[in-house]
Amino acid sequence: MRNIIFFTFITLSLITFSCSSGEDTKFSEPLGSEIGKEVECVVDGMKFTITKDTKVYEKDGRRYYFCGMEGELKKFKEDPDGYIMRYEEKHKDEHKDHQINSNSQIYDGTNKSRRIIYYRGCSMYPDYVSDSPGKCPAGMDLIPVYEDEIRNIIVDDKISSALGFKIVNVEETNINVYIRLPGRVVADSELYNLQSEYISTVKVISDESILIPVKKKLYLLGYDEKDLQELERLGKPEEYLVIPSEYFAVIAFANGEIRRFIDKGMKVYISLSDGRVVRGTVRFVGRIVDPNTLSIPVRIKVYDPSSTLSQNMYVNTSILVELRGLVVDKRAVIYTGQRKTIYVYVGNNTYVARNVEGEYLGDFFIVRKGISRGEKIVVNGNSLLDAQAELIGIFKFVGE
Repeated sequence: MRNIIFFTFITLSLITFSCSSGEDTKFSEPLGSEIGKEVECVVDGMKFTITKDTKVYEKDGRRYYFCGMEGELKKFKEDPDGYIMRYEEKHKDEHKDHQINSNSQIYDGTNKSRRIIYYRGCSMYPDYVSDSPGKCPAGMDLIPVYEDEIRNIIVDDKISSALGFKIVNVEETNINVYIRLPGRVVADSELYNLQSEYISTVKVISDESILIPVKKKLYLLGYDEKDLQELERLGKPEEYLVIPSEYFAVIAFANGEIRRFIDKGMKVYISLSDGRVVRGTVRFVGRIVDPNTLSIPVRIKVYDPSSTLSQNMYVNTSILVELRGLVVDKRAVIYTGQRKTIYVYVGNNTYVARNVEGEYLGDFFIVRKGISRGEKIVVNGNSLLDAQAELIGIFKFVGE
């Protein structure tokens, strides 16, 4: 009787141990970058392709995959260490001598090695990071962050839909945008005097070197060789610059970022207080910043036969810019003052942070570098992605 009781006690203990061991075996979902890769099942050795439904088990920085055959998860729970030991023995030549640390190359069951950059804490301590495996302050295993995932953020499609994510294609587009700049009606004696000096010098001196100083001054105001040739052809300075009649001189003030979009010949519209709109043309775009206004002067010739404009009047100018390029909604860009970031959707619920270069223009952002035509970007919901990227330290480790 005593033997039966003792045997029953041992049996129940083993069952209890087995159950508790199975309960501690946690499985996770595959990463977005893993989906589509061919791997080997840790239980039966079958080759298969990872899908979003594939179960993954992680231990000591290594990831093990299950092909989905009936009963395999139950088998694994009964003896996880045994299956892992046999799997590692089978693949020992594929990751021999690889150490698990912040600069390691590890075999993760896929067809290539992956480099761990650092380890981060669980969801309760997402900002906790370490160079080596260990436990976070909550006692949970640290989560490895791999090099090929360093800019990736994975969001379940149900969550992204509930949060109102909006994804659009990047295309080359024609846009018409009005750049609105403050301006002032002036007697532009600076330009008038330089024109007079240049014309009088050309008439009496044949030595080209004598013209260099005045040419440089005109060049800084926006002149080029064609403008100088036209000035020589006219043979006199433009009187409207100082004595307006039907034409007035207006100087608008642009910052350096906007200046690159403004060019000679562009149409300009000025709204007057009586509701009328007068039209003008951009004559010259300066090349240096005015130290008094900390802006770049844009010289405009305005036609106003009714002479509603008057000297020193402040006006609001609208310059029509017509261009074609990679144009995105300005809401797609997260600007922190140090970086301009767009989030690109790469499929499989995965988003990648991409730092870009370009300028804002009205409601648009003109991209010069960072994304390509045909890529999908996030227009709405990107602020949440950026908050998550900051939270898990993406920019801290890859640089801004």
